[in-house]
Amino acid sequence: MDTFYVGALVENHADRRKSARISKLLVDTGSEHTWLPSNVLEKIGVTREKKMFLS
Repeated sequence: MDTFYVGALVENHADRRKSARISKLLVDTGSEHTWLPSNVLEKIGVTREKKMFLS
């Protein structure tokens, strides 16, 4: 496993006209998820959703 930094363009999947560039995004090759700053997501209109687990 390794880590490195890349530049990235993050888009709001519901409205692709809203996007933000991140110049230094940490990539972990062993990770399943990516963490982004909340202010970047809020800027492009991405809202938090809570997953509901059914039993």
